[in-house]
Amino acid sequence: MVTGDIKERERKGVPRRSTRRVGAFEYRLRLPGELATHMIKADMQDGVLGITVPKAEAARPRRVQISESGEGAREDAARSGAAAGGGTTAA
Repeated sequence: MVTGDIKERERKGVPRRSTRRVGAFEYRLRLPGELATHMIKADMQDGVLGITVPKAEAARPRRVQISESGEGAREDAARSGAAAGGGTTAA
């Protein structure tokens, strides 16, 4: 939840009709469950508020390296070699 106050600017000269919004505001947003709350950052630049909420490590996708090993991998390699014409056939 983001909350704040918008204050009226001090004006000089003749008062005129005002259509600017003043007062308190509140902004709520539902976020996914797995967040790194200790790494939330907020900054304001040129009147624009930017909020960065990173995902927790547990929620990030992982890459798993798959390597061929074991007896099944050798049989598959032999079959693919035979299909390419490099294998032997038994009579």
